[in-house]
Amino acid sequence: FQTANSTREGTRTKKEIQNVVARVNKHVRGYQRARQAILRLDPNVDMAEKYQETLPKDLAVSKEVTEENIFGQRTSKLAWFW
Repeated sequence: FQTANSTREGTRTKKEIQNVVARVNKHVRGYQRARQAILRLDPNVDMAEKYQETLPKDLAVSKEVTEENIFGQRTSKLAWFW
């Protein structure tokens, strides 16, 4: 992230970040509800492995992944759903 040139820009950026976080959380809740419904209908192990629970660590974005050509980037681990 770059530093904001003004208070207005900083506030707008924070608001945009909050909107993205809210959208991500909405989709995670929808996925978790669908996952629970699927597992209630078919509680076998294969389904539980295919549709894993989404954890907070799965939603974290590593700087190594977002920036190009960082040394050691090949060893970065992405969340299971990527």
